[in-house]
Amino acid sequence: MPVTLDQKPAKTGRTVGETLDLIRAELPEGRVIVNVQLNGETLDATNLALHRQTAIDAQNLAVETTPKAELARATIGKIAALIEWLHPRHAETAALFEKGQHTAGLEKLKELLSAWGQIQAAYSGLVTLMGLDLATLQVGERSANGVLSDFAGQLSEIQNALVNQDMVLLADVLQYEVDNIVTSWVALLEATLARVEH
Repeated sequence: MPVTLDQKPAKTGRTVGETLDLIRAELPEGRVIVNVQLNGETLDATNLALHRQTAIDAQNLAVETTPKAELARATIGKIAALIEWLHPRHAETAALFEKGQHTAGLEKLKELLSAWGQIQAAYSGLVTLMGLDLATLQVGERSANGVLSDFAGQLSEIQNALVNQDMVLLADVLQYEVDNIVTSWVALLEATLARVEH
């Protein structure tokens, strides 16, 4: 059965895993696999691991790639959109704490922290994909490492406020420090985009 790479015939191994290894080894510089379909079903990481030993002879395997820089630009755009969406939600959450609605505030805070975790994970994946050195990536007068260190400090401040059940401090951090967080992340994304496009 056919094995295709970007809709063109590709080398075939004995198994799905062996075939993917052959394809990966021959990818042009600067391209990355973004989609793998086996018999029309998109394989996520878990399914891919399950099918690595599947014999390829009776399978349709379609592999799609994209330039790393294009994937990086798309990832930066998605991170920026998520940050823009999150920004006003911090003030809404702070208002809940200020009104004494701590249970609702904690639920909203959980959602915010989950979203920031997704942002960090996506950015970390982007850094790995592009092989970026955060120590040399300048964000204004600082390194990207410095920006991320400050962000970790602000998350630590939120954690300390939670541990100490200091809802006033929590509301203050959410109300008054988030603008700095957002500004820093936007600058970090702009610097990263400039490096990707360079």
